[in-house]
Amino acid sequence: MTKITDSMREDVLNKLSSGRKYRKIGRVTYKIENHTYHIKAKTGNLNKYPFNINNAVLAADFEVYICGNSSQYYVIPIHLIKKMHDNSDALPDYSHPGLTVVDVYPDEDIIVYGRGGKSINVGEYRNPESDQSVVETQNPENIKHKYGSGGEGIDHKQLKLWVTNNPNFINVTSVNQIELETHKFPSNDLPDIVFQHGKGLYTIVEIETNNPLPGAWQLIKYRALLAAELEKPIDNDKIRSVLVAWKFPSNVQEFCNKHYIEFFSKRL
Repeated sequence: MTKITDSMREDVLNKLSSGRKYRKIGRVTYKIENHTYHIKAKTGNLNKYPFNINNAVLAADFEVYICGNSSQYYVIPIHLIKKMHDNSDALPDYSHPGLTVVDVYPDEDIIVYGRGGKSINVGEYRNPESDQSVVETQNPENIKHKYGSGGEGIDHKQLKLWVTNNPNFINVTSVNQIELETHKFPSNDLPDIVFQHGKGLYTIVEIETNNPLPGAWQLIKYRALLAAELEKPIDNDKIRSVLVAWKFPSNVQEFCNKHYIEFFSKRL
């Protein structure tokens, strides 16, 4: 059985790595470049595939569930795994106190993780053909509204996805939820990323490339909108504004400092 499941993991790793090297760093944990994948595999033609969530799972960047064979798998960002694990209705693993269990239903593309049948749809995470940092769940209408008919530039998109998957770069830890261009305000404004983290903290992130000033102005608006949405004062300390761009001219740095916007330089 071990040989079969190891072969299944190898098949999936070859797909995710797209021919690049990967290495084993744990019993079933692997590293492809800067990201770690914890890979669990179950054999058989089943209606549901049970898995548990343990510390090794939570330490990875992605949890991979292989259900029956290597052509049926899910690559789940760890922030979603944590959200299921930390839910007050999470299903306990009675054989291992402190752990929780989930059931993957491939025919429906859902994971049941909580009492009363609490579930999440994971169809967008099924069978990715490469190790892209995140499997995008953006609403096409939101993207069209924000970027127009020309769409989003590749440099902007790559930097946005990189920051989404590397929140430590902007000093965001203990992430509870990531909203990747899905936090749409009633005014139709749409931030690039909103992190919910720690104990009631929010970090709004705007991504720019070689012209960061428009993003700085947008962040002033987004911070006010989120404060209003949360019924908090605009100057409360629960909301951070973060701008990430290739570079920051001195005038933009001065603007950010004046308006309490944190800024980080990064070019991929």
